[in-house]
Amino acid sequence: MKWNEIKNKIILPASLLFIISGCENKITYEPVWDPDKEGAPTPVIYSIQPDSAYGGIIEISISGENFVPEIDQNFIYFGRNSAIVKTASANQITVIRPINLSDTVTIHLSVRDAYQSAKFGPYKLEEGVVDVGKELGRVYSIAIDSDENLYVHRKSDKKIYKITPDGVQSEYGTFSEAKTSSAMRMGPGGYLYLQRSTDTGSGFKRLYKIAPEGGEAERFVKLSREVKSFDFDQNGNIYSGGINSGMFVIHSDKTFEKVGNYLDFDIRAVRVFEGYVYVAGVYSGTDTLLSPDNTVVIAVPAERGIWKSQILNDGSLGATEPVFDWANSGSFSASEINDITFLEDGDIYVATNNSDPILIIHSDGTTETLYEGLLGGPATNLVWGNGNYIYINRYGENDDVSGVDRVIMGKNGAPYYGRRD
Repeated sequence: MKWNEIKNKIILPASLLFIISGCENKITYEPVWDPDKEGAPTPVIYSIQPDSAYGGIIEISISGENFVPEIDQNFIYFGRNSAIVKTASANQITVIRPINLSDTVTIHLSVRDAYQSAKFGPYKLEEGVVDVGKELGRVYSIAIDSDENLYVHRKSDKKIYKITPDGVQSEYGTFSEAKTSSAMRMGPGGYLYLQRSTDTGSGFKRLYKIAPEGGEAERFVKLSREVKSFDFDQNGNIYSGGINSGMFVIHSDKTFEKVGNYLDFDIRAVRVFEGYVYVAGVYSGTDTLLSPDNTVVIAVPAERGIWKSQILNDGSLGATEPVFDWANSGSFSASEINDITFLEDGDIYVATNNSDPILIIHSDGTTETLYEGLLGGPATNLVWGNGNYIYINRYGENDDVSGVDRVIMGKNGAPYYGRRD
């Protein structure tokens, strides 16, 4: 018998057996959902407030029906970007808009167990992060006046430029004598103050100012030690500090004196908030400090961090109190502190050279990253505007990776006393 005949006698009956057995054992599937189950009512959007998201607004209210009171059972998308649900009820939801988009979008709202979603549009959004210092390249320092005009000290030509809120740029002043600056603040009477620095960013003894109409920066005061950062208090005094220089208070008549206990500090940033001078930087001494409640003398808690001193009636400073130990900043702990500013409720915003450049320190000591993954760095200066915007100076390795970003916040910053007339 030939091999082909033998093979056919074996395979054909086996195949027939498989077919027969397959017919007797049909594979069945349970339905993924119950086809008879009635879904939740379809959500409906009636209105959205505000009717467009401009002016730094990030919180948006959606009114309608058939929403779910449980926050995590409502899903809102602006185009393809998800929003953060803040509050929810059966007929109103409040969300935080996505930051990484702009222009006109359709809003989609879905709820758990509903087969269909609600749509609303077109809805207009402003861009969340805008480079308002376009084509200026690297910038030494920035400031904002009471009309939301931005002032930048440009590296390439050493000039100061003014940028209006609608983006118009003009040359405002020159800094021929000093060239570089480490800090800039708008001061009383519309004068723009600049702290002179070296090319390496270290401090200098002299502070300059530019008249309200602009022009050449003129000398204001020369201190006895090099300083790097400064801020105004509500009485028009300037508090200024630098690398192991201590802290100075400068009065409007140009007299000054050393105050506080900051001689062993490399002061990176100075900010006045609610009657205290806040200092961010590095501590190299061995002195002891008072506890925050002024009741216990404790060892200096941090090599790097933030401290504060109360401003006394005569302009001098009280005890140096620890505020935040930089070792508790998580992934930021290896980064450098470059600047600080405040939300009006007391949260501290810290500019760093971290890949996500801005750390938020809440009043209870917890921290979070501002808009993680969406902001570029390093951030060297941080200034809050008069409303819902914060301005970040990104001073990178070259002009292509540098700029000044205006970022929507939906919140007001603490006052800058120098902006007052």
